[in-house]
Amino acid sequence: MARTNPAACGESKKADGCQRGLIERVAEAVISARPDWVIQTARKQAEAIMDAGKSNHYATAARVCVSQRAAYRAAGREPEWQAYLAELLARHARHGMAL
Repeated sequence: MARTNPAACGESKKADGCQRGLIERVAEAVISARPDWVIQTARKQAEAIMDAGKSNHYATAARVCVSQRAAYRAAGREPEWQAYLAELLARHARHGMAL
């Protein structure tokens, strides 16, 4: 697995972005083998962005949700994904977020 060079990430805000990017790449690589881990990890990441109202990061949250959906599908849990997505959209509709 590739290592993230902390110097390439810069200060804390950029380092957080590098960490998220690394997690996204790992999640994508293990969707078939570890879908439950991907679901849990993506859920935490996306909800942290949305719950904080970080609208400038909503594109990242949406991208993470795409990985999460793929993991639910890989685990054969599509109905659970649909229910979760409906709840998530209802909770964040007031923020104008659309996935």
